[in-house]
Amino acid sequence: MFRVILGQAESIETVAAADEVISQCRSQIGTLEPDAGLIFASSVFDHGLLLKMIRGAFPAPPLIGCTTAGEFSSALGFSEDSLCLMLFSSDRIAMAAGIGKKASHSPVEAARNAVTMAKAKLKGAPSLCLAFPDALTASASEIVAALGAELENHCAVFGGFAGGEELPGNKVFQFYGEEVLTDSVPIILFSGPLRFAYHVSNSWQPVGVRTTIDGVQGHRVTRIGGRSALQFYRDVFGAHSTPLNEMPMAVFEEGEQFYIRTPMDYDESDGSVGFSGTMSKNARVQLTEATPEGIISDVDASLGKLVDGLDRNWTPQAAIIVSCVSRKWILGSRSAEEFTLLSSRLPRPLPFMGFYSFGEIGPLATSRVAVLHNCTMITLLLGEADAQRMEHRTIETNHAPAAHKYHVQQHIELLERKLHRAKQSQARLEYQKALNSQMLKRVNEELVEANRRIDEQNRILRDSLSLAQQVQQRLLPQASPIIAGFDIAGRSIYCDETGGDYFDYLVLPEDHGFSVVVGDVSGHGIASALLMATARALLRMRASNRGRPCDYITDLNRLLTSDIYDSGQFMTLFFLRLEESDQQLTWVRAGHEPALIYNAASDSFEELQGQGIAMGVRGSESYREYTRRKISTDELIVIGTDGIWEARDPENRFFGKERFKNIIRKYSGCTAHAMLDHVLGAVQGFCRGRPFADDVTLVVIQKKNSGTSARCPSH
Repeated sequence: MFRVILGQAESIETVAAADEVISQCRSQIGTLEPDAGLIFASSVFDHGLLLKMIRGAFPAPPLIGCTTAGEFSSALGFSEDSLCLMLFSSDRIAMAAGIGKKASHSPVEAARNAVTMAKAKLKGAPSLCLAFPDALTASASEIVAALGAELENHCAVFGGFAGGEELPGNKVFQFYGEEVLTDSVPIILFSGPLRFAYHVSNSWQPVGVRTTIDGVQGHRVTRIGGRSALQFYRDVFGAHSTPLNEMPMAVFEEGEQFYIRTPMDYDESDGSVGFSGTMSKNARVQLTEATPEGIISDVDASLGKLVDGLDRNWTPQAAIIVSCVSRKWILGSRSAEEFTLLSSRLPRPLPFMGFYSFGEIGPLATSRVAVLHNCTMITLLLGEADAQRMEHRTIETNHAPAAHKYHVQQHIELLERKLHRAKQSQARLEYQKALNSQMLKRVNEELVEANRRIDEQNRILRDSLSLAQQVQQRLLPQASPIIAGFDIAGRSIYCDETGGDYFDYLVLPEDHGFSVVVGDVSGHGIASALLMATARALLRMRASNRGRPCDYITDLNRLLTSDIYDSGQFMTLFFLRLEESDQQLTWVRAGHEPALIYNAASDSFEELQGQGIAMGVRGSESYREYTRRKISTDELIVIGTDGIWEARDPENRFFGKERFKNIIRKYSGCTAHAMLDHVLGAVQGFCRGRPFADDVTLVVIQKKNSGTSARCPSH
């Protein structure tokens, strides 16, 4: 069975803190023999004495740990002057510790030595590694990468980098057995039937413009967005001398998932900025920010996801949490709220322990490969793989702190330390407020300039669209052709400044007749207008060389397809030729709606059908032409585009073909121009102010009759 023993004591006196924690753990341990332990401690203690006392009480288990920037546990709560001890005991899960030293000399060798030492004491392959290295002397990124490489992907790596007080020249320490170390990598490996679950809470949100890292030298970034890294920061925050850790950098190496790097120092001589970990050249980066409310909300949501996603047949038996010191700085007096959320969200009575770190170690959400994190909170739940939820029992921990064993003066010193930290926190908040004001000023200036540029670009675009509209309108027939015996009218209305609908009249001197063309390019706007103009020019050029209508359309399709194949665009077209001599109709249909012939005498509609796919789909298509007898004085022809019958009213109802036919029927005695006005007016009235969603085109062809205008209804 896997059991966890936990103790925490707040004090600035080493003996008092050690005695209290040892007493708490002994009251829970009973006859159990601990197999390993973790120690998180404030910088205030005599750490050598502390470790000696704990080893004297519990001599067998390997102990590792580190100093912190604040500790918390389910035994006491949040404190910046406390000692936390977690002991593990199991008859099935094996544990072994290792240490790597001189990490600044060779992070890879230090990680390798720690893993080799721990593996030598371990039976079975490790599945979990807890590490608490030094990030102030060595490259944190290289240590994490080296641990991952040594353990490979079958062993997950979690932990955090040792923290400490915000004091000039202050050191952080790592613990291994009774050794107090710096520049080292202490680890514990677990093997056997161990199971774990985790969540990485990243409460920072990208702000501002995303840009690119142009130059790097190790953990220093030399250029960002075409300027020195230092100038990049001062362009955003104004002139300031020290980095703002609370606004770190999001690094996007692929997709939208990012990790965070915190600026640590500036170099005025070369304009570089040192970061908490390495970044790649050409990586996309963006500044981030967080608020106390955002951090608390994110922790609440992420802990909920972690707990709700647990296998209901498994019970975690302990939790280890590592939270970035930047979170504590932003939370300020609300730092204890992270602990409160942990207490309320994690399964009760689960023992948990954690600390505020100078960097966190854990996988990204979609990978088992560990990376260096900044500004996150990593929550790790662990226990025996087959621990049953209903069978689990946890030894209750005394949550109330015992009476202090040091005199009043030491208690006063403790309160003075807390007051000093409160003043430090206030100073950081004031500094952050000042830089945020500078950033806001800069953002406002950029917004004003961006709006000015947008207005200028919009003006240029409007002028360009206006010119394009004028050009396209000139491509459409400016007047109806004068053809003996016929009354013809056509019009196009575009839903944008330009469109893809098209109609044209082809009257060639050598022809004994005339042709009417109506086309509809897929979509609307500039792209459709360009294709429409191209089709018009190609068709006119081809028709000038004489031939049959089916030859015109076959050649036009071949040319268009070579230009727009695989673009997703296409064009439908209806080509109609009327012969003057016998007034025979000849037409080609390329995927377009059939033209309609209305006979007023019989009150009937006839569709000019025919086979033929839309142009631009298959270049080898051969189009056919169809013929019909001449039209009589009782008949008229209408050729339109689907923007007419697919127009919608505010209730989203279609105008429809039946309504279209009824308008044709009602005004069949009118001139061609009057018919246009009635149909298009009816469509606009039906829409009741709703803009057309597609271009609308209609051509009307009538056999002339001197009495036509007299039979046109007035409304």
